[in-house]
Amino acid sequence: MALSSSAAQQAYAKVLAKAWSDPAYKARLLADPAAALTELGVPVPKQRTLRVIEDTDSEMHVVLPRPPKGVELSDEALDRAVGGGCSSSGEIDDPTAFGGW
Repeated sequence: MALSSSAAQQAYAKVLAKAWSDPAYKARLLADPAAALTELGVPVPKQRTLRVIEDTDSEMHVVLPRPPKGVELSDEALDRAVGGGCSSSGEIDDPTAFGGW
């Protein structure tokens, strides 16, 4: 079962809070994401592989999502996206977070 956008954001916040406050949970999340997410009641699609990676002070990860099926972005939508980062929630982040890319 897929989560609504609001429920997904709440689940993400719950996972982050738990990982940041509980080193043992964080270790389980990094080692076995599906089990750790299920532990917090987050539904995990069985046909998908999950990988959790951690940003550090010296390393940052950018996730390139798959393009939407059957959807072509307009020039206007592409123009809005240029110069900004996009978080996993789809919200535009502060572009300075990317060190001036």
